[in-house]
Amino acid sequence: MSTSSYLAMQKQLEQASRALRPAYLDSFQQMEKALEPFRRSHLALAEQLKVSGVVTRMQEIAQANQRMLTSFDKIKIDTRGIDNLARVHASWMRNVQASADRLSHIQASAKLALTSASQMATIAETFSTRIDFDRIRNAFKFQDDIVAQLQGRFENLTSGFDRLALAVESLPKLTALPSFVLPSASREVLVTGRAVMELWPDDAEDADDEQASVLADVREETSGVFDLLSRVNPALAKAYQGAREALSGGGIDRGRHVLASLRELWGHLLRSLASDENVIPWLSGKHPELLHEGKPTRRARILYVCREINHEPLSDFLDSDTKALVEYVQFLNRVHQLETGLSDRQLNALLLRTDSWLTFMIQISEEGHEC
Repeated sequence: MSTSSYLAMQKQLEQASRALRPAYLDSFQQMEKALEPFRRSHLALAEQLKVSGVVTRMQEIAQANQRMLTSFDKIKIDTRGIDNLARVHASWMRNVQASADRLSHIQASAKLALTSASQMATIAETFSTRIDFDRIRNAFKFQDDIVAQLQGRFENLTSGFDRLALAVESLPKLTALPSFVLPSASREVLVTGRAVMELWPDDAEDADDEQASVLADVREETSGVFDLLSRVNPALAKAYQGAREALSGGGIDRGRHVLASLRELWGHLLRSLASDENVIPWLSGKHPELLHEGKPTRRARILYVCREINHEPLSDFLDSDTKALVEYVQFLNRVHQLETGLSDRQLNALLLRTDSWLTFMIQISEEGHEC
């Protein structure tokens, strides 16, 4: 088998996904079953060719998608076990007035959430087939292991997504979390895959109609990030605006300005949502590994943000997600240091990735207390 055969199979998988997409809402189960033969063929060929990381990544995203299908099928059965609506996160029951309508509303909302999450995960799955870290390594020829670190963080993210999907396979477990969690986690995997795809500009392809539509939806979903940041701290919104203006200004050194603004923004956001003054007493000496030189680690701050939800797979996913984002910008910073330049496509992909992460993190902080 040749690399050209692998690329041809990759195209077949993407075409199968696109062909099945128009009937997605009406034929959720049929879509997944019809896509499975293409997945199996693609995985087998990728394994034969030893394409770096493709098998693991694709299997984990596909497994997560299958778990969501299982949840979709079990919704009517599982609702019989939801006899205590107090256990359902408040976000599932907004705008529902009559108690008698609550279960049917939760069922419908859960199906919509699963459908949205699976739609994005399926596109993320096709994106993952086009990511070849060996090609990135050969293209940039860094002397250290930064490409391996980037690959490891991305694969940890897909593993975390699979574990999160496993943890919410039943309706009671799904609805115990805020309603945005699973779709947002799928969105994080999608925008991460898209950002990594942009690392080799010569092969970057424009999204097809369906992918472009979903990416447009993601931009719309995360378009309120400036207001979210303003609520946390107006200074954070100013730093975010600085990154946007640096890109739109088109200056020759815009890449450095964007990267510097975003690094400052991420660190300040976590410290605003989880300050030393709050996190250290919360740890109460129980987890010394979460302190470094007397300061909370990044994981400690994320656990604090998630403390009201208290859901380990979600906390682990957010930790992996944040590490993947940090590793990605470190990679871009190395590219910039080599004076190879950063394209507008790469910077726009980074900003979309950032918008998604910021939205997810702030929503977790704001809505976790509604459990």
